[in-house]
Amino acid sequence: MHKELYETEGFWESYKLEKSQDSAIFKSYFKPKVREYFIKKGDIERMSLNYPIQGTSADITKLAGVYFFRYLLENNLVFKVKLPNVVHDEWIVEAPEDMAESISKVLQECMEKAGDVFCKTIKLKADPCITLNWKH
Repeated sequence: MHKELYETEGFWESYKLEKSQDSAIFKSYFKPKVREYFIKKGDIERMSLNYPIQGTSADITKLAGVYFFRYLLENNLVFKVKLPNVVHDEWIVEAPEDMAESISKVLQECMEKAGDVFCKTIKLKADPCITLNWKH
């Protein structure tokens, strides 16, 4: 996108000279171009810091799903307890009302167990929420 900032020989020297003179070319060309460059650079740096966190969170969520689905299989609950959706790090589970409390505890344990695999320094906590409708 901003290859010319690196490839144009003398760009930064010209930028500094025009800036020191507060010239019209500085205001109309250099200043907007450099501003746009540093905004983009900052965006890229922030995203690069966030990607590993998002990736690990996705791995934790998937592993929690594996643990939870194994529980459902082992307890013959596959068609009694339904998993209609996963949104980021949140599992939406449909269960009969009389099972809601126990299923939420199992899911919480599965999520925290998955967190333990990836995060050894602090305990990651899951916070179950039982509602009649999806609450995000």
